[in-house]
Amino acid sequence: GGVSYTLEHEADTSDYNCLANCVYQRELDPGQLFCFASGDLEVVCGGEVTEIPGGLSITENGTTFVETSSYNPRTNTLTISVPAHNAYGQTDFLLDGNLGQTVMKSNGSCMLSNHGDLNVREMAEKLQQMNQLTADENQFSTDYLIKVRRSRVGYMERAKLTNETNEFCKEEGIINTEDKSVNKGEFEELAGGDMVILDKDEESASNEDQCWIKEACTNPGPNACGYGWPNPAGGGISAHQL
Repeated sequence: GGVSYTLEHEADTSDYNCLANCVYQRELDPGQLFCFASGDLEVVCGGEVTEIPGGLSITENGTTFVETSSYNPRTNTLTISVPAHNAYGQTDFLLDGNLGQTVMKSNGSCMLSNHGDLNVREMAEKLQQMNQLTADENQFSTDYLIKVRRSRVGYMERAKLTNETNEFCKEEGIINTEDKSVNKGEFEELAGGDMVILDKDEESASNEDQCWIKEACTNPGPNACGYGWPNPAGGGISAHQL
């Protein structure tokens, strides 16, 4: 009917004979809540997945590809798809703004990490603005991040995940991971198959009398037992085998 509304949340609207449990506010007059029943005015429903138009064209190491994304305001999730390019395979991301979680799907696995606060709606708006541009690697700063595998998500734990995560990873195994920032040299060593010792963080090192754990990370691929570090001496038995 010529008025735009923004989806706010879901609630029981059966007392109002509304068609769905979606609660909206008027974009130009926020504060009052609305739900929609059957009527004579034309309605274009929002709250479903919104494809962010155009896609972001990126040139990286001489290869140009288009990164696409979509935002679902009902679940406050952002999906980003990066096509295969150079030495990288197809990689997809699911960002959940309500739970503060990210899922990276690549090489037949889903890696689930917790990040705390994620302003997914703002990310989607920024992507829509960027999609009007053509970008190359010189326009971006580079951060190096590794995903440390912590545990595999079993059947019972998987049942507790959101429908969006399970649908996103319906054909892949899910692994709980922790994201750690590394420098360029450490990242290149890992990519080359070397082992890297991660330094202690500042918080754990604030008291010199405290103990802390250093982690040895490597990138051996899926053939390592439990995706872990293979015994360099050969043989032996692992806790995974036990």
